Amino acid sequence: AIRRGAQAELDIDPDELVVGLQPRRRGETRTAAIYVADALENGAGYALELGGSRIEGVLNQIVSVVGTQWSTARHRECDSSCPDCLRSWDNRNLHSLLDWRLALDVAEVAQGRDLNLARWFDLVPTAVTNFEHAFQESFQHTYKVEKIDQVHVLTHGQRSVVIGHPLWSRNPNTFSTLQRTTMNEVLSQGRTIYWSDARALRTRPATVAGLLLNETL
Repeated sequence: AIRRGAQAELDIDPDELVVGLQPRRRGETRTAAIYVADALENGAGYALELGGSRIEGVLNQIVSVVGTQWSTARHRECDSSCPDCLRSWDNRNLHSLLDWRLALDVAEVAQGRDLNLARWFDLVPTAVTNFEHAFQESFQHTYKVEKIDQVHVLTHGQRSVVIGHPLWSRNPNTFSTLQRTTMNEVLSQGRTIYWSDARALRTRPATVAGLLLNETL
């Protein structure tokens, strides 16, 4: 995403930059620093420009210009990544990890914006339908789907799985207000709560079924 934003901001070919991650820790949180380098040893110095004030412009380009292109109806069928958004030949080993929605989420958070919950929550109803078709016969107890405020909750017996935002913290000490509201409502009904997210429900539904069934699938 940084390369795509730099393409729009600096009018360059994305292949002129190498971008990667260096592991970092912030307290107990595992995170990473992003590094940018010119692809050629004696490159044009684009990485130096991005190390200064131009990086803010790159983020603006990701959120506005690039993000608008990725959010069009024509591109919305792309579940995670494709050659029109994030995939390229030189990142072919990372294709399974790339997700344009997460890229926009992180770019917006880096600008100090609130998470766009609708980007993921609007996908949940269809994902729930697909989940039910795949796993309905596995449930022996009462299974139901409910909505607490904006958040979908799947329940089987006394086990409830909250389908939240992929970037929501799983640490109760750093829950958002919406997470706390959802948690308190589930716990008030005497149920055990587990946390998942819209991306997992769409791409790894067996993990959600495993939480509901208390099994590893």
